[in-house]
Amino acid sequence: MQGLAGHVFRAVYLRCFGGVDRCYCPFVRLRGSSLHARDERELAAGARMGELFTAQIIAASPAQATTLCALLVERGHHRVNLNLGCPYPMETRRRRGAGLLPFPGEVERVLEALCGFEPALRISVKTRLGLERSSELAALVPVFNRFPLDAVIVHPRTATQMYTGAPDWELFGEQAQRLEPPVVANGDILTAEEAQRLLAAYPWVTGLMIGRGLLRDPFLPAAIKGSAPPPSRQQALLLFHETLLEAYQQAGMSGGHILDRMRPLWGYLAYSFPEPERVAKRFRKVRRMDRYQLLVESLLRASQQ
Repeated sequence: MQGLAGHVFRAVYLRCFGGVDRCYCPFVRLRGSSLHARDERELAAGARMGELFTAQIIAASPAQATTLCALLVERGHHRVNLNLGCPYPMETRRRRGAGLLPFPGEVERVLEALCGFEPALRISVKTRLGLERSSELAALVPVFNRFPLDAVIVHPRTATQMYTGAPDWELFGEQAQRLEPPVVANGDILTAEEAQRLLAAYPWVTGLMIGRGLLRDPFLPAAIKGSAPPPSRQQALLLFHETLLEAYQQAGMSGGHILDRMRPLWGYLAYSFPEPERVAKRFRKVRRMDRYQLLVESLLRASQQ
């Protein structure tokens, strides 16, 4: 969710929709011995959210994890999530994210460093089935069970699959059930019906992490909890869109920067309208803010006819 679900998006989303119990920021990482200015802003905004917020980090070594956790404690954070699921080669080649999964011993040393910050920080992990082989999770389960983790979030794909193919829920059931920490399921949860089937199939799952599903359908978390949709989904989306646009402007973003955020977002929001691929394509082509706003207005007018 890098570049899409930053602190401005999270704040506006929480104002406009319900159903979310906890927010995780896109992972932060070290640049030398300090944080990028963007990550500083994310963490500052997250600290103001209190217990609703979990800072996510990506680290290749115990030393990096220790430095990041010390910075989090210094800035008033209470939760940290270790990202062992990022599938992008830029990170995995550096043994960060899912790049650590084939090395249980290194994962154990990083977790030892993280857990040294308890009780100031509560520790959780986000993982995939493996880097290239889905069998890698089996070797990691006993490692995770050695630590007092707040949760293990499992996405049942390998990193090399990225977001293609179907999640392997059967293997998820076999391996994740062996975990002693609470288990959170993640991956292609796109409808309330899918969420309920998942929870029924694996009653020991304690929560769901929703990323792309929330972007496609902002009403999804509330729907999973049984809330009825608003009388007009399109009108609610319009209010969300206008509030988000205004928030980006108040944050001092230029028109071009705002468009860089909104165009890919409409690749997901388009699924709330007929012919989503056509809608997404129209947004990908827009390069001027005035034309962008006209496109939004025409889309919402058409949906009301």
